Amino acid sequence: MTGTGSARIALTYLLVAAIWILLSDRVAFALIGDAATLSWVQTAKGLAFVLGSAALIHALVRSERSRWREAERAAAREARRFEAVFRAGPAGVLIVDLDARRYEDANARFLSMLGYERSRLVGRGVDEVELWADADERSRRIREIRSVGRLHDRTALLRHADGSVRTVIWSAELIRLEGSERLVVSTVDLTDRTEAYEQTLLGWARALDVRDHETAGHATRVTDLTVALGRRLGVGVAGLLPLRWGALLHDIGKIGIPDEILNKPGALTEEEWAVMKRHPQIGRRLLEPVSFLEDALEIPTWHHERWDGRGYPDGRAGEEIPLAARIFAVVDVWDALTSDRPYREAWSRAETLAHLKEQSGRHFDPRVVEAFLELEASGEVDRIAARARAA
Repeated sequence: MTGTGSARIALTYLLVAAIWILLSDRVAFALIGDAATLSWVQTAKGLAFVLGSAALIHALVRSERSRWREAERAAAREARRFEAVFRAGPAGVLIVDLDARRYEDANARFLSMLGYERSRLVGRGVDEVELWADADERSRRIREIRSVGRLHDRTALLRHADGSVRTVIWSAELIRLEGSERLVVSTVDLTDRTEAYEQTLLGWARALDVRDHETAGHATRVTDLTVALGRRLGVGVAGLLPLRWGALLHDIGKIGIPDEILNKPGALTEEEWAVMKRHPQIGRRLLEPVSFLEDALEIPTWHHERWDGRGYPDGRAGEEIPLAARIFAVVDVWDALTSDRPYREAWSRAETLAHLKEQSGRHFDPRVVEAFLELEASGEVDRIAARARAA
């Protein structure tokens, strides 16, 4: 019996009993003056009260029992509906007991998506089986969810049982059940879609290279080199995909620049240069409505900023410039200087390295330049260039 049902029965009984006692005594005293007769009437009234009370309590309990049974049936129906959605729904669902730090349950879709048998995941500890490709990212997201209660439509990289990485979109909600915090996570696998997105973006980038008379393989070279440099600088797995897509689309805003300015063989006039410098804002306006590129806007928007604050479009300086844009700025200048152009021959490796060192702390973030020099000394820059030529 619930507390509410018990209280309802007690209050009803108290009200009926009070009315019976007060009214029946008044009526008996008013109608019967003989003491002996009144005594028998009081006895009969007491028996009637007991019988009436028993009947009333019986009726109330039956009524409450009907309510309880209906509530139980409704709860059972709701549980069956939840179980059906949980087990057979198209999204992968994972339930995590945050207090115990263990995976409490997972539906078949989630297990299939990440290649786990049920016994290898459910009941295991969060630290024992790491599902996130970046454990630090997982910890940050859990702190964020605990702060706001829920998150919707976020992207993440989850690790498959075979060690590969899957791109997913996920939503999560924090609930309290039986005194413990549970995290209910719903996921959809975007890996195949992500690959399709990348091929589309690569097509855009190559088309822009042709229009801008860039050298063959420019888009692939700067993208792969940006990711390699980001990895050397400690960018987590979850941050590498936005870094890659931002690099692919770094000059997408040049779509809005007239051909006579974009491909002018000589120096630009002051007015033409002002038009050219608009391409970061044009790129941002083009990409902002595309939801899956939300985290990839930093490079297209700010890769022309300078460490000393003399860049554009916003004149940001130092660490005000996002790390992704600081990384790409070094890569872009390296690729531009070491590639032939219609108006000049490529610089030598030594000349370009000397330029990067000279501009460290002026144009470029010194830490990024140092990491690039290490990457170049390791031979990785040449390997990336060779792969781009072969592609």
